[in-house]
Order: sequence, then structure tokens, then C-alpha cells
Amino acid sequence: MAKNAQSRQLSPPAKGTEAASQRIVEAAIEVFCRKGYDAASVREIVEAAGVTKPVLYYYFGSKEGLFTHILESMFDPFLFGLNVACRWEKGPFRDRL
Repeated sequence: MAKNAQSRQLSPPAKGTEAASQRIVEAAIEVFCRKGYDAASVREIVEAAGVTKPVLYYYFGSKEGLFTHILESMFDPFLFGLNVACRWEKGPFRDRL
């Protein structure tokens, strides 16, 4: 009996692929910007990054996981700064922003 894709255990990528996740992110940003999330395909992203689909799934789990990672990495510095400004600055909230 064949296992389905979700119950399979993924092996770590081969040695020398440490930069693969960064290449995936860069390729995904380019594809998402050009085509939008819905029209972007995993196939297109992995081809642009020079990796295989299992490598993308190993690092990010899914196209949605990759997109979420990108959004979080872009918004985390902003949210950190906002949090610092709201906590430590004195004065009205509007002025702290």
C-alpha cells in the first residue's frame, strides 16, 4: 500500500543546500510579485530557485507556508519597532507612532 504525500517523512536536503531556502524565498518573491499568489505555482518557484519540490516542502511545508514566512520576515522588523515605540516612548500614542 502506498503512503500518501502527507504521511511521508521528508529527509533533510543534501549537504551544500544551506542556501537553498534563501534561493526559494528570493524566487518566490519574484514570482509572487509578477503573478500574484494564486497564479504562482510551486513548480515555477522551484525551477527559478534551482531546487526540487521536496526541498521547498522540507523548508516551508507548502506554498502557503512559504508565503507566510515571507510576510513574517518582512513585517517582523516593523512590528518590533512599533512595539518598542509604544512601550518606551512617553507621550500620546499618536506621537509615539
